[in-house]
Amino acid sequence: MAAPPGKRVKEVPGKRSRFGTVYELEDGRLQAEVSSRPVYFQDDKGKWQPIDTRIEASSEEGFVHGNDKAGYASRFGDASDKLVKVKAEGQQLTLGVPGQVRQISPKVDGSTVTYAEVWDGADLVYQVTPEGVKEYLVLAKPPAAGTSLAFTVKAGGLRAQAQADGSIAFTGEDGMAA
Repeated sequence: MAAPPGKRVKEVPGKRSRFGTVYELEDGRLQAEVSSRPVYFQDDKGKWQPIDTRIEASSEEGFVHGNDKAGYASRFGDASDKLVKVKAEGQQLTLGVPGQVRQISPKVDGSTVTYAEVWDGADLVYQVTPEGVKEYLVLAKPPAAGTSLAFTVKAGGLRAQAQADGSIAFTGEDGMAA
């Protein structure tokens, strides 16, 4: 029969990882706390920091909101040609919508950015998660026949590759998916 868990005394230095950490118990045993989702990211000095997906103000040119505490950088603009930019490991992907550039006011709520009425009856919603930025199209009404919802993509350091399931993967020079 296993001994009951003891009281945590301290975190063991150097035992953090992307998915958890290790604690020393009062009786000298170790206890690992592991998550199925990433909980830490390595900063530019190699130190593990807690992931925080909340979106804050940004001073990067062309982008008014962003996050640098999820293991990658995300930026959100207020113009239709630069809605979202995601950067990681020297590579980046910027999404916008085609046509004449227009101002679009993003609404931020925690880890979520909403662009209302990007298209007639359609909002764009972006959510910052520990794994990446998720995009949702929210339709207020059925689109008219023949409606097309198009994006512009600037893929700095990435290559677009069509997948068998119809999706598009963006891969780096090493062939790894971004």
